[in-house]
Amino acid sequence: MDAALNAMNTNPAESSQKLNLYDLGLPELTEKLSGWGEPAYRAKQLWEWLYQRKATSFDQMTSLPRTLREKLAVEMQMGTLDLVTEILDRMA
Repeated sequence: MDAALNAMNTNPAESSQKLNLYDLGLPELTEKLSGWGEPAYRAKQLWEWLYQRKATSFDQMTSLPRTLREKLAVEMQMGTLDLVTEILDRMA
C-alpha cells in the first residue's frame, strides 16, 4: 500500500525527466555509476563513448554491459551540448 501511495504522490514531470549525461563531468559520472554498484572504470568507458567515439545511442556502447546500457537508457538521456562561445573569423 505504501508503494501505491508513493506512486500517487510522485510528480509525473519529475519522474519523466532524465538527467542529461552531458551535464555531468567525469567525477559526477563516476559517483553516479558507483551509486549503482558499477566499478569506477565504467564511468571512464562511458566518458570515452560520449566524447571520443561520439556515440549517439546507448546501444552503440558495446563495451558496457547490456544491463548498464538499459539502466542508462531509463535513467539518463544523451542530450546535446550547449554552445557557450562562438568565434567568427572576421576575415571570411
